[in-house]
Amino acid sequence: MQEQGYLVSGRKCSSKWSSLLRHYKSIKDHNAISENNPEKWACYESLDEILSEKPYIKPVSVASSDDNREKTPEADMTEKTPKKRKSQTDVVLEYLKESRAERRELQEKKIKALSGTDNLMERYVSLCEKKLKLDKGKFSDSF
Repeated sequence: MQEQGYLVSGRKCSSKWSSLLRHYKSIKDHNAISENNPEKWACYESLDEILSEKPYIKPVSVASSDDNREKTPEADMTEKTPKKRKSQTDVVLEYLKESRAERRELQEKKIKALSGTDNLMERYVSLCEKKLKLDKGKFSDSF
């Protein structure tokens, strides 16, 4: 190209070609989707003649998870309905309900444990009172 008077590097040529391909593909994709409002470009027809059958523009086959078969009513019945994704609010509410239930359980366990200690405390107090009565009787007998 330099012999013909073009002062362009290989990198700049490659960049320009990539840019042309990218623009061509975007117009081709747009026109394939939107037939009512096709985009136009001066170089489109020329590039379309050259590139339209190239595998990187029009792939031989496309791998897809989309099932293009016609669906029968029986097939529709067997398909599962997709689960709705929980919103963030639902997740937070569920967490709060679970934590509230856990706190209630812990409080009930503490109450049960403390009610057992109440009986122990009552027994301890009654034993102390008996001991005091005994000690008073011993103390008064010695004088």
